[in-house]
Amino acid sequence: MPYTLILGAGISGLSCALALRELGHEVRVVAAEFGERTVSSVAGALWLPYLCAPEARTTPWARSTYLWLEELAARAPEAGVDMIDCIETVLDASRQPWLDALPAHVAAEYTPTSPLHPTLGSWRFRVPRADPGVFMPWIRAELEGRGVLFESRRVTSLADEASQCDAVVNCTGLEARALVGDPYLRGVRGDLCIAEPGGWGLSRAAADEATGHTYVIPRRGAVVIGGTSADTELVGVLEGDPAVAERRYADAARIGISAGARLRAVAGVRPCRTEVRLEHDSALPNVVHNYGHGGSGWTLCRGCAEEVAGLVAQAVADA
Repeated sequence: MPYTLILGAGISGLSCALALRELGHEVRVVAAEFGERTVSSVAGALWLPYLCAPEARTTPWARSTYLWLEELAARAPEAGVDMIDCIETVLDASRQPWLDALPAHVAAEYTPTSPLHPTLGSWRFRVPRADPGVFMPWIRAELEGRGVLFESRRVTSLADEASQCDAVVNCTGLEARALVGDPYLRGVRGDLCIAEPGGWGLSRAAADEATGHTYVIPRRGAVVIGGTSADTELVGVLEGDPAVAERRYADAARIGISAGARLRAVAGVRPCRTEVRLEHDSALPNVVHNYGHGGSGWTLCRGCAEEVAGLVAQAVADA
């Protein structure tokens, strides 16, 4: 039975662990941070491609992930995945590239009005949304129940790790900048305001990509209000800035997002790259890289994991 090491315990790493365990691999997840200390835990976790490229590859990955999350929402409600309405405000009726990632059975409707901007149009469609506070513990328990092991430590050498197992999957996100010397990675900070639902409710998400980056994403019992996107040299989960969160709340209120009382401010740094890196390592043939998903970790996770599983199988067969 092949023994595969997953580096990183965000949604990308855990999705790869699940896909490989489903194929019969022995799997160990190694990471410096788990659970609430991963960037995945503070993400909006709404299915919608954002800050990721190239489109030719991300589109099928996103579609596969949609189908997986949709199936989970129906089969395992305890996983924290729900299907909700999404309203995307746009400048005009031109087709948005992310629409091609929707599965064939999902209808997307353009209307000349938007609840956020009466003079602009919007696309409306159904998407899956995961509540990270529910999903991350669920998938870890699912993996542990299947025999996946977890180890807390920081990895400093891919070559050392690759010499001790059949395959390594590098899902270290921004940590790959130092681990493999990747000059194309950059951190993009996102600040969120977590609030009570108030008048907005929990049945729909909305995003304004036409005049800004304001969005609201419901979770189970709260709503996430966000929209910041700023380059930073910081890494990981950050201490939320209450002043920034208050500005996001006020911006949302101005365009009709009537959330309830503010609960807390959170922040994290997205691992952005010119293109998602999903490939074999040229110098270490049993290493597969899977990082640089930008703001689309939750949107691409299962599709990427399935391709990673195929590359790992190829590496094991060629060894």
